[in-house]
Amino acid sequence: GIITGFNQPQGECSDNHGNVYVANTQANQVQEFSRAGILLNTYPDKSGYPVGCAVNPINGDLAVANVSGFSSLGRVLLFTSPKTRPTSLINPAQVSYFFLGYDIHGDLWVDGRDKQKNYILSSCGGFVCRTINLTGGKIYFPGAVQWDQKEYSWVLFDQRCGNTTAACSYW
Repeated sequence: GIITGFNQPQGECSDNHGNVYVANTQANQVQEFSRAGILLNTYPDKSGYPVGCAVNPINGDLAVANVSGFSSLGRVLLFTSPKTRPTSLINPAQVSYFFLGYDIHGDLWVDGRDKQKNYILSSCGGFVCRTINLTGGKIYFPGAVQWDQKEYSWVLFDQRCGNTTAACSYW
């Protein structure tokens, strides 16, 4: 087989310089690579299992979504650099965190599951994440959370569209 050096990689993101970050879930770290594939930095995740990431376009901070923690619930970690201790953000209503995204203003949204295992979407800022109320449909399994610059709106993805094996997106 092909040896990649990853141990269950999941979410990826990139920054304004073209560097690519990979959430290496079972290795409990996010790795930053140049566009040529050279490892630049490793962000250690000492609190859980990272599955998603996003880079703040305003200040370059790296946000990491932990689906779950080692001995606790998931959370969002904000890194200002690979060497600094990250800030931890949680929404009391949310137990797992999957994918996240920033808009052009530095606003962070993250999806996941609540205590009843229903889809939940949070807006994070300061030291807390708050639930965003959604209407007009049901998302069955968290997918990507992306800012659409052209349409100037958020796009949410469902990995089990209509509770089937298809994926879909919602603006």
